[in-house]
Amino acid sequence: MATNADNPSFDLTIPTITHEFGAGFFATQLMSNVAQLMVAAFVLAAGSFGDLFGRKKWLLLGTIGLLVGYVLQSLALNVTMIIAARILVGFSTAVTTALTLAVVTQAFGAKEGAKAIGIFAGAGSFSAAAMPIISQYFNQSFGWRFSFVVPLLLSGAGLLMAWKYLVESKDPNPRKLDKVGILLNAFGLTGIVYGFILMGSSGWGLNTKLWLLFGAIGIAAFIWWEKKTPDPALKLSLFKSPAFAIAVGVGLIMNLVDFGMHPILSMFLQSVQGRTPLAASFLLLPWALGAAVIAPFAGRWATRIPARKLMTIGFILSAIFSFATVLFTVDATALLIIGVLTPYALAYGLINIPRTALLMASAPENESGAASGANSMGIETGTALGIAVFNTLVARNAIKNYSSLLKDAGASAAQIDKAIEVVKSAVEGAVGTRFASLDSNLLSQLLDGFKESYTLAIGQSFTIGALLLAICAGVVWFGLRGKENQV
Repeated sequence: MATNADNPSFDLTIPTITHEFGAGFFATQLMSNVAQLMVAAFVLAAGSFGDLFGRKKWLLLGTIGLLVGYVLQSLALNVTMIIAARILVGFSTAVTTALTLAVVTQAFGAKEGAKAIGIFAGAGSFSAAAMPIISQYFNQSFGWRFSFVVPLLLSGAGLLMAWKYLVESKDPNPRKLDKVGILLNAFGLTGIVYGFILMGSSGWGLNTKLWLLFGAIGIAAFIWWEKKTPDPALKLSLFKSPAFAIAVGVGLIMNLVDFGMHPILSMFLQSVQGRTPLAASFLLLPWALGAAVIAPFAGRWATRIPARKLMTIGFILSAIFSFATVLFTVDATALLIIGVLTPYALAYGLINIPRTALLMASAPENESGAASGANSMGIETGTALGIAVFNTLVARNAIKNYSSLLKDAGASAAQIDKAIEVVKSAVEGAVGTRFASLDSNLLSQLLDGFKESYTLAIGQSFTIGALLLAICAGVVWFGLRGKENQV
């Protein structure tokens, strides 16, 4: 439950942390993304650790890692300490995510396992909806350091229950740990994500190009290695099935757009619209609840309606409401924001259930574990890339829009550069020390102009997201033709 809502809760806390420590764009994006990067890089490996060395043992270690990570976040004295804590939280989340379902199934058996998984999924959905609100109540009432109290308590309770009730289990015939593949995947993802973060803060410079090249080489080497090794971390033979490949691919894109939105809208609601962290968490609540509400219905529909049709409808709707972010203005009402996010979340839920069912149905029964691992890797990779890519897109578009706005007002190149520096200092909470002599009315005008530019950039960037989702609708509709009965 703690890990399900970790990213949304932390995203809502980031504006407060950024302002207190004076964090720039680069540091802010590392805080936002590094935990998810660790999950994407190590979720496949974490499952193997449990199979080889004991699932209970590694689940306990992962939960202890979460506890330590949340404590370190609360006690952090600077941004570097927070980033280090987020790395630990991310790796620990990879371990607990990979092993929890296996432990639940093993504990309850095949007959009761489905019911247990249903309860587990329901608890996860509830925590994803409720925990951001509770964490932001603590943030607003007592300070951001107290926003980690709830996940800390949940992790502690989970540790005690796992220690008392779980029985140790291992895979009697485990595969060898694909150390080379795990490292190549981690290096590749790190290079690409880090490159996009650099692009947002420094532009298309040499360092950005080198990191992106490093990442691309790492991913290419990972694919090459997985083809030749007898015990791959990612079984590429599964992707010979068009239905499986499509299900994993569109799942990656779906999460890339969805999780790319969350930190941006958290920043928009607080830093642009001036809402409190608690108010922002309530406005984002329909996003978390929408997918959970429609999930039971989508599960029933998936038994009667072909996955191809349900997924296509879901992607078309999600594309429409992703594009609808162009309607957002600095003064956008709560009703408009909820009116866009709620149907978007419902569309997400409409896609995910039949997509997962299609993915598992298109894999051989004796390779269901490998199929589930590939699905997790695709989802987590999409999430990590989405946070990096869309934060960079919005930041670059916002600066471009702001420069055009000032240029149209007659500002010189030097004045535009100075205005951008002032705005960055304001975001970091350092404008009072760096520009103490600046007229307050002028500062207000500069910030108002940037808020408009940032809001415009959100619509511009998620128009690209809408295009990606529309392409997914086409791929699903035409790519799954003739495969409607696989679910």
